[in-house]
Amino acid sequence: EEWTIKQHVFTLEKAVASSRAPDKTVNAVVDFNGFSTRNAPPTHIGRAFMATFRDHYGSQINNIFLVDTPASFHCLWTLFKPLISKQTRQKIHFVKSANRDLSKFYAPDQAAPWMMRGGKKSRELDVPEYLYKTPFNNCFDE
Repeated sequence: EEWTIKQHVFTLEKAVASSRAPDKTVNAVVDFNGFSTRNAPPTHIGRAFMATFRDHYGSQINNIFLVDTPASFHCLWTLFKPLISKQTRQKIHFVKSANRDLSKFYAPDQAAPWMMRGGKKSRELDVPEYLYKTPFNNCFDE
């Protein structure tokens, strides 16, 4: 549990440090393709992450895009929704990759093809490069 939270905090801190927005806010894109309740983290980890997110990062998030959420997600959403402030809930957008709904939020050079038609970011994440070689205040694949 502790490692999972630390991993997500590291990613959020890195995103904020590399944000180009004047207010240093970031967008979070969570892709649920392949998600099922069988591979979902235990609910106590989700609750701990949401509490950390709410207490420390709510004001640093511009938008949260939940892509291709499965039907089972709505049960989880019911559990976690009360942990999220109304202000943060307004930042949450449910989108379908088939519709490529993110085109109004990203330029083609900032997005993967599944995010929008003409998205140019297609490089696979290289975890060792991301963790050990990419400067903390730089995005991966800049």
